[in-house]
Amino acid sequence: MKTLRYAFILLGLTFMANTANAQLMLGGGVAYGIDIEELALQVRGVYSFNETWRGQADFTYYLDGIEDISFSEINLNGNYIFSDNGTTLFYALAGLNFGIVSGEDIFGNSRSNTDTGLNIGAGGNFAIGDGGTMLFGEAKFSLGGTEQLLLAAGVLFSL
Repeated sequence: MKTLRYAFILLGLTFMANTANAQLMLGGGVAYGIDIEELALQVRGVYSFNETWRGQADFTYYLDGIEDISFSEINLNGNYIFSDNGTTLFYALAGLNFGIVSGEDIFGNSRSNTDTGLNIGAGGNFAIGDGGTMLFGEAKFSLGGTEQLLLAAGVLFSL
């Protein structure tokens, strides 16, 4: 859990260090974990450092349907933008994955476990209208941690 705390602190400091060229987008959507075959809800924040680099953080909560067990993940990724024509943007991503499983054991005691892994993937943003609203689609694979392919889609709003 210390690693997770340090990662959030580092991400926060990175966001605050570059406010001059920054654009913040917040939003959410749905995701599907291919390995565990479960649908999930996702909340996402994206911070643009410049035209080439972005930071991305998301929280994904799986709707697993297993009684007394919950599964979620936190992802901290860097995005390298390799194509941007103003309305459509494509990026490669790499970062950290923290898979969190929590629930109760047979004695009724609360238990949780966190696994750390690496993400690699790609995605795209697609502008809708002139107000800075974008649709996103993304595919990423987690090596270690959750060890699965995750497909996500949703909407981002510029702040």
